[in-house]
Amino acid sequence: MKRSAFGLSSKTGLYIALLTITLTTWLCYRPSLQNGFTNWDDHLYVTENPDLDLLKPGNLHNLLTKDYASNYHPITMLSLGINRLMSGNDPKGYHRVNLAFHLFNTLLVFWLIFLLWKRINLDFPIWGAFITSLLFGIHPLHVESVAWISERKDLLFTFFFLLSTGCYIKYLNTLKTRSYIYFISAVLFFALSLLSKAQAASLAVTLLLIDYLFGRNIWDKRVLFEKIPFFILSVFLGIIAINAQKVNFHLADKYDHFQRLVFASYGYSSYLLKTIAPFNLSAFYPYPETITAVYYLALSSLIITISVLFFFRKNRVIVFGILFFIINISLVLQYFPVGDAIMADRYFYVPSIGLFFLIAFAITNFTKNYRMGISLGLTAYIIGLAVLTTNRVTVWENPVTLWESVLSYNNKTAIAWYNLAHYRQYTLADFKNALSDYNKAIECKYDKPDRAYNNRGDLKISIGDTEAGIADFNQALLINPQYFEAYYNRGNAWQRKDSLSRAILDYNRSIEINPLFYLAFNNRGYAYCAAGKLEKAIESFGQAIELNKKNDEPKAFSYFGRGNAYLIKGNYQKAFADINSGLAILPIDHQALQLKKTISEALKSSTANL
Repeated sequence: MKRSAFGLSSKTGLYIALLTITLTTWLCYRPSLQNGFTNWDDHLYVTENPDLDLLKPGNLHNLLTKDYASNYHPITMLSLGINRLMSGNDPKGYHRVNLAFHLFNTLLVFWLIFLLWKRINLDFPIWGAFITSLLFGIHPLHVESVAWISERKDLLFTFFFLLSTGCYIKYLNTLKTRSYIYFISAVLFFALSLLSKAQAASLAVTLLLIDYLFGRNIWDKRVLFEKIPFFILSVFLGIIAINAQKVNFHLADKYDHFQRLVFASYGYSSYLLKTIAPFNLSAFYPYPETITAVYYLALSSLIITISVLFFFRKNRVIVFGILFFIINISLVLQYFPVGDAIMADRYFYVPSIGLFFLIAFAITNFTKNYRMGISLGLTAYIIGLAVLTTNRVTVWENPVTLWESVLSYNNKTAIAWYNLAHYRQYTLADFKNALSDYNKAIECKYDKPDRAYNNRGDLKISIGDTEAGIADFNQALLINPQYFEAYYNRGNAWQRKDSLSRAILDYNRSIEINPLFYLAFNNRGYAYCAAGKLEKAIESFGQAIELNKKNDEPKAFSYFGRGNAYLIKGNYQKAFADINSGLAILPIDHQALQLKKTISEALKSSTANL
C-alpha cells in the first residue's frame, strides 16, 4: 500500500486530511453564524430588495435580468432569492450558506491541487493538496469573501470556477478516449461562474496555463481551438459586466496611466506581503491623498516578479504558481479603477490558490530532510492564521464593528464615517454619535457630500434643531439641485414650522424630479389638509396610495390621512373605509383607532338624524 509523507496509507492520509481541513475551516468561521447584516450593500442585495421574494410574479425575471449594485450576476441573485425562501431576513441563514460554499470551495481546492500534483508526478500529492487547501480555508484575507453576505458572488463564482477547472483537467486525462463530457461540463460550469461574478473571465487564460504546466504546446491549433467557447463567453459576459460597472469608472479620468500603474503595483505587492503576514487588514483601502515614496517603491515588486520568472523559467511548477496568481489578480488590480478602493481582500480569493500552491510545493521539497522542523513551523503558522481569521470574522458582526475596524486602519476614510453615522442614526437612534460621525464624513470630503448634508439635516430635525436642519438641506441642494429627497426633507421641516406654502412648494419640486416618490405625495397631502385644501389633500393621498406598491407603514398613514380629510368633509362612509384599510396594515395605531371610533359615532349620529 502506498504511503504518504508521514508514513500513513494514502487512503488514511486522505481521510485525515479532508477531516482536518473541513473541521479547522469550520471552527475558524463558526463565529460568522452569529453575525448580522452590514449596511454595506447588504441592503441592496438582501434586506431592502423586494425582488428576492421569488413567490411574487415577475421577481424571478428581475433577478435574472437586472443589475444590482452595478453588477450583473443572476446566479448570485437567484441563490439569495432561494435563501430568502429558506430563512427570510434572518442573517444566520445567509451566513450558513456562505460558510457552506466556502467549505465546498476549500475541498474543491484540495481536489484540484491533487489532480494537478498527480498529473505532473510530484511527490506527496495528498500533502501538497492538504497544505494548499488548508491555507485557502483559513487565511485571514478570505474572511471578507465569507463573512460578508454580499460577497456570495465571490463564493459562487469560485465554486463554479474550480468545478470548471477540475473538469478541464479530467478532460485532459481522457483525451485518448475522446470523451467530451468533461469538456462540455467545464464550459457549462464556466458559464455559471461568469454569471455569478465577472471576475471569472480570467479562467480562459488559466486553462492555457494548465496546458503549459502539463507540457502541451499552447500554440497548437487543437489547444487553441478548445479555448474558443471559453473566450467567447468571457468577451460576451465581460461586455455586459463592464456596462453594468460604468457608473464606477469615475477614477479612470482622475489618475494618469503611470499613477494607475503605481496603484496597481501597490495592490499587487500588498497582496504578496499580506499572504505571508496578514496584518493591518481593512474592509476598505482608500486611495492615498498624496502618492508617497512607498507607492513608487511598490513598482519594484513587478521587477522582482519578472526576475523570478526569468530565473525559474525552466521550472514549470514555479512559473505556473506565479502566473496563476498574476492572471487571476490582474483584472482587479485597479489599473482600470472600479470603485473607490485601491485594493480589496475579496479580490484575493481565487488568485491566492497560485501562491498557496507554491508554498505547498516549497514545503514538500523540504519535508524529506527537515520533516520535523517544517511540520512544527507549519503547525505554528497555521494556528496563528486560525487565530487571526477567527478574530477577523467578528469584525463583520455588525456595521459598528465593521466601520470602526476600517477607521482603526485609516481614520480619514470618509465612507466609513458616513456609513457608521447612517447606521447610528436610522437603526440605533444614537443621534449624538451619528452627528459627530457626519461631521467627520464631511470633514474627510465624503464623495457624496449632498447625502451627508441631507442625512445630517434630517438628524438635526429629529433632535429639534429645525433651522440647522434647513441649512443642511439648503447645502445639499446647492451641491445637487436634483436631489428630490432633500426637497422632501426640507418640506417636512417647513411643515414642522407651520410654513405650509413653503412645504407644499418643496414637495411639489420633489415630485417633479421623481414622480414616483410616494412619500412626497403622502406628506403633501398632510400639508394640504393642514392648509384646509381638502380636495387637494384627498387627491395627493390617493396618488401616494396608488404609487406605493407595498403594504407598509407609509401606505397605512396615507389611508389614515385621506380618511381624516374625508371625515372633515363629512364623508363618513369613505372616511370609515380608509381608516379600516389603514388599520388592516397597521392594526395597533392608537390615533387611527380613536379616529375610527369618532367616525363610527358620526355615522350613527347621521343615520339617526335620517
